[in-house]
Amino acid sequence: MCITSILPNEILELGISLEPEGINTLVWKYKDAINLVKYCRTHNIAILGGDVFRQIHGNRYQHTYDTWYLETDGYSAWDEYVDASCKHTFDKINTFSILGKDEGIVFSIVTASRDSKYNVFENGHKQ
Repeated sequence: MCITSILPNEILELGISLEPEGINTLVWKYKDAINLVKYCRTHNIAILGGDVFRQIHGNRYQHTYDTWYLETDGYSAWDEYVDASCKHTFDKINTFSILGKDEGIVFSIVTASRDSKYNVFENGHKQ
């Protein structure tokens, strides 16, 4: 599902478009990414995973090849997966701050709502 159809404008407006880099995504600085995760948890939106980019040369960004995702295996319900995916994302984002690597780091975050095709718990794919 397109992230722009799930998140409110006040969060989307804080995102940085990577379209000038030829990448069709938005990224968020640390504080804004944390707020996005909090919003997702509050509104029952799962975070499927994300990517990490580093700012280089002004307003240019480069993929660091650090990524994360959380499989649905081991979770029996959407709400349980949402909790786990938000915690997992929060932990991954905070790792960069703890290690002192948050300078110039931004995060792309892939989300899914309960009614998306990615909800294997209610769409008949999860046994």
